[in-house]
Amino acid sequence: MDAFDSVPAITSSPFLTKIAAVLDGGPTSRVVPSQLRWPHAVEPRPMDRRQAMKANPFLLPKAVSRSVPVGQQARLRSAVLTDEAARLYRCLSFAMNQYGVVMNGHMTVTWETLGVRDHVRAAAVLTEFNARMGKWLKVNGTSRKRKGINAPTWGVPERYFYAFIHEHTRDRGFHSHQLIGVSDGKARAFAERAVQVLKRLTGVSHVPADAVVFTPSTKGEGFVPYLPRFKRNEVKRCWIWFRYLAKNLSPHEFKQAGDQYALQRDIFRIKRVFVPPRPVTCSDLFGCSQNIGVGAQIEAGFVSRFDKGDWQNLYTDWDLTDWQFAMAQQRQEEEMASILANITI
Repeated sequence: MDAFDSVPAITSSPFLTKIAAVLDGGPTSRVVPSQLRWPHAVEPRPMDRRQAMKANPFLLPKAVSRSVPVGQQARLRSAVLTDEAARLYRCLSFAMNQYGVVMNGHMTVTWETLGVRDHVRAAAVLTEFNARMGKWLKVNGTSRKRKGINAPTWGVPERYFYAFIHEHTRDRGFHSHQLIGVSDGKARAFAERAVQVLKRLTGVSHVPADAVVFTPSTKGEGFVPYLPRFKRNEVKRCWIWFRYLAKNLSPHEFKQAGDQYALQRDIFRIKRVFVPPRPVTCSDLFGCSQNIGVGAQIEAGFVSRFDKGDWQNLYTDWDLTDWQFAMAQQRQEEEMASILANITI
């Protein structure tokens, strides 16, 4: 009895039938390998995008890799600021008052230099960038060298504070100004890591020097907000940056607080001549980290000096002083509680 005589008796599937026919040398012996497909039940399922991003960290998020269909007209909107300037002021003031954090860095990203001309995609890249940098700052940097970073890092995990404004001008194109609050131990490494992340998200092979700019900086060391000459006046510099980011505020926006009212450009003392910016296609001109957003402000019961009508003291360091006083009072209470706990009666 031939060894293959029993094969047709067990062929209960089309796949096994073709295999048996090939072994018998029948008319189907010329079946090509591509026709020998496994049954549908054992075919691998397609991998969803979340699993694909875990398997390949270089895969861009769907929003970042956006492509505009050919021939589709992008919808334009005005880039003149309305309520965005006040929202930016509240975020900066709240960061000082609630966390004792002063925005000590100013990052400018020129998107066209990075090869990104679609405003919606640029905004999506910035959102993904901030998400990745937030995760990067949560890692403990004490006594360790971060992968791919030459600058030393130290310090415990920290929260990520940022606020940005999108602009579109004739000379620089679409670009973003972002204020950040980073600890001294991670500042230089943060700037180095930021360039690497933006390079990966935009897909460029080289990042020009003027594409991503950090201030304050020096030629030799780069982003160094911790130097004493920068540390002394960081609150004043933060408010100078705010007025620069709010330069596109509409000259018709006004604010009323109680019985007083005035134009917001006069309240914020913006001296720059208003030049209407070019329109943009992104939906939002302003964004900030969730820990200093409107939800966090409402939860803490925070009311800014702008909303109180204390317009003469908008740019003082009183918010930071209030936080320092609250921390000192909390330490005293903790020390007193510790002393009372050790007293034996």
